[in-house]
Amino acid sequence: MNNKLKNMGGSRQKYYLLGAIVFIVVAGIFYFGIESATYEPETFAVMEDEFIIDVYVPGELKARQSVKISVPMEIRTSLRIVEMVPEGWEVEEGDMLIRFDTADLENQLLDAEEELVTLLQSLEESKVQQQSDSIQRDAQMEIQELTFQQSELRFSRAEFEPENSKRQMEIDMEKSKLQLEQQRLDHERAKKTAKERLQRELDRIQRQKNEIEEIYQQIEGSVIYAPSPGLVVYKENLRSGESVKVKVGDEVYRRQELMELPDLSEILVSTAVNEVDISKVKRKQEVIVTLDADENVYYGTVTDIGRLARRESSSLGNSIKVIDTEVTIENTEGDESLIPGMSATCRIITEKIPDVMQVPLTSVFADENGNEFVYVKNGRSYDRTPVTVGAKNRDYIVIEAGLEVGQLVTLRDPYKPLEGIGTEIGERPTSTAAAAPPQAPASGGFDMQNIQRMIREGGGVEAMRGRGRGGDVIIHD
Repeated sequence: MNNKLKNMGGSRQKYYLLGAIVFIVVAGIFYFGIESATYEPETFAVMEDEFIIDVYVPGELKARQSVKISVPMEIRTSLRIVEMVPEGWEVEEGDMLIRFDTADLENQLLDAEEELVTLLQSLEESKVQQQSDSIQRDAQMEIQELTFQQSELRFSRAEFEPENSKRQMEIDMEKSKLQLEQQRLDHERAKKTAKERLQRELDRIQRQKNEIEEIYQQIEGSVIYAPSPGLVVYKENLRSGESVKVKVGDEVYRRQELMELPDLSEILVSTAVNEVDISKVKRKQEVIVTLDADENVYYGTVTDIGRLARRESSSLGNSIKVIDTEVTIENTEGDESLIPGMSATCRIITEKIPDVMQVPLTSVFADENGNEFVYVKNGRSYDRTPVTVGAKNRDYIVIEAGLEVGQLVTLRDPYKPLEGIGTEIGERPTSTAAAAPPQAPASGGFDMQNIQRMIREGGGVEAMRGRGRGGDVIIHD
C-alpha cells in the first residue's frame, strides 16, 4: 500500500514538473514573440542610385480622336431606345449601334398618308368642278356674244326706222356690248380664282408629301449605324441632378449625345495638376501611368499643359486651383486593357538626381528642434545617428551626410511600440497630389543586394512593387 502511494506521489511530481516546463516555454515564446514583434523593426540597406522627384496626380483615360454619336438631326420628336450595342464592344463601319422605338412615327406616317389620300381626292373633285364651271361660263359667253351680234345687226338695219326706234336699238346694242365686256371680265376673274384655288390645293398636297418624307427619314434615322470603327463608350447625361449613362428604355431628344467611338490607337490621360506643382511640370517630361483597376504600368510623356487655372473640389472638401494637363501613353495600339473612362494615376517625373544616397521616408525622424536622425542597426541594438537630408519624393529622401551605402536603417522607431509610431518625416508628403500617409511593411525587409538583383534582371526603367511606407518603389538603373 505504501509503495503504491509512493508511486502515485512520484507521478504527480513528474506531472507538476512537466506542466511547469510547458508553462515556462509558452511564456517564453509569448514574451519573446511579443518583444520581437514590438522591438525588432524592419530595416533597409542605404543605397546609392538615381533619385527621382515627381508629382502624383489622378486622371482618366481618353482617346485623342473620338467620334460622337448623337440623336440624328432629322428626329423632331422624343424617341425611346429599344436596342443598343453593348458598351465596350468593338464595332466596324456600318454596324448597328442604336435602334429607337418607331411606333409613334409609324402612326404619324399612317395618319399623314390618309390625309394625303383625302387631299388628292379633294383635288380631283375640284378639278371636275372647275372644268364644269368653265364650260358653263364659256356657254354664257357665247350666248352673250350672240346677243351682242343680234343687237348690232338690228341697229345696222334701222336706217329707215324712226329716230326713237333707231335710238333704242343703239342703246340696246351698247348695253349688250357692255354686258359682253363684263361677262368676259367675270370669266377671266373666275378662271384666275379657280387656278389659285387649285394651286393652293396642290401646295397643300406637296406639304403633306414633304411631311410624309420627313417621317420616312425619321423612321430610317431611328437606326444609327457606326460611321467608323471604334470602341463603344456610352455617354453620361444629367438626370435628377445625377450623371448617368444612357440605357435601353431611355427617352432621348434631338441632338442628344448617346455614345462615342474612340480611336484606341492613341490613348491619353486627362489629368489636372495643382497650381502649387504646375511650375515643376513641363512638356516632354516622362510619366509613369498606373491603372487603378489592375495596377498595370504604362509609360508616357506630358504633351499638353493648359494655360488657364480652374477651381476643383479636393478630397478634403476644400476648393483648390488646378491646371488641366494631358499625358500621352506610348505604344497603346492593340492594347485591349486600355479603355477610355478608366481611372489612372500619373507619376510625372520632374527631376532626376544621379548617384545619391537615399533611404525610405519612414527611416528619417526629427526631434523637437527639427534635427533629422535615423536608427542604424548595430548588432542587436540600434544607434541614433544624425543625418543631413536633401530632396525627397513620395517614397524616399536623399541623405547628404551621416550614412554610408549598405548600412541598415530601421523603417520605424525601434524603441517605440507599434501603436506609438506617428512622428516620422515620412508622414509629411511633399507632393500636394500625394494620397494618405503610406503604411508600414507587414513583413520582410529591404535588402540592398536583393534590390540590385531586381534592377539587373529588370533592365531599363523598371517598376518595382515595394510594400514599405509610400507604396510603389520605382528604381531606375
